[in-house]
Amino acid sequence: MGIVVPSIPLEILPIAGIAAPSLSYEQNTGGKIGLGVDWGWLGTYLSFSELDPEFDSDTHGTSTYTDYQFHIFSGAIGLDLYFQDFKGYYLDNTQELDPTFFEENGNIIRDDLRSQFIGLNFSLTKNPDRLSNAAAINNTSYQSQSGGSWYYILSVNWQKISSDSTLAPTNLIDSYGKIGSIVWAEFVTVAGGAGYGQTWIIREPFFFHANLGLSAGPQTQQFISQSHGKESDISLSAKGVLRLALGSNGKRIFGGFTFIADNTSFQIEERYLNFLSFQGMLYLGIRI
Repeated sequence: MGIVVPSIPLEILPIAGIAAPSLSYEQNTGGKIGLGVDWGWLGTYLSFSELDPEFDSDTHGTSTYTDYQFHIFSGAIGLDLYFQDFKGYYLDNTQELDPTFFEENGNIIRDDLRSQFIGLNFSLTKNPDRLSNAAAINNTSYQSQSGGSWYYILSVNWQKISSDSTLAPTNLIDSYGKIGSIVWAEFVTVAGGAGYGQTWIIREPFFFHANLGLSAGPQTQQFISQSHGKESDISLSAKGVLRLALGSNGKRIFGGFTFIADNTSFQIEERYLNFLSFQGMLYLGIRI
């Protein structure tokens, strides 16, 4: 049982040579309390009670979301499945971008902005006898000695962004190029690469785990912008997956904290949109 806080913040970088800060969209969410089931090779989490939002809805808007994640580890093989659907954002750096608007109205609230993510990450660990993701992430196995290993990655992602108006506020749109004028976009990315993971046994059963995977591959893009209408393109995309875990993996009782971040970059005319999906979970469990 634990508390999960998922999120998909959006960051839009300005045109090269223009001294403008990034557009930093965040959600006003408070996480969910739920029940995790880790059995054999499967780790999943089902939420049943939503916590209050982090901020007041008058100043930061209202966000709604659906979040399902499955993490499967068996020997050398790992598989992550994601489905996330978020709606409702606020511009976290409104004060920096538009001080006059912020003084009069507070943050720019985008109840219309929606982001969706379906992803699959497949990994193959080179030395599974030295690195157990099942022990560190799902607590379905044990690792009694510190060790690490390289691993290979293959990812397939579908991501979509939609809104009633442009991604960039109208008065700032010239600083963010075509990306800033997008009202709808869909991206499919296939990426391959490698990573390294390490688990440190602090004093059994306490452990710390970290791994980072980097990959790149082709990305198909379809988007509708206010400035150019509907367009499509193929680009090269970079992707990173970070996992951190700290806890106690006892024979009977286990608990700790896990953090998983999945970031994909989108390039349109030398401007970038960073699409970061992450989940933090604080948990406590018992083996039955």
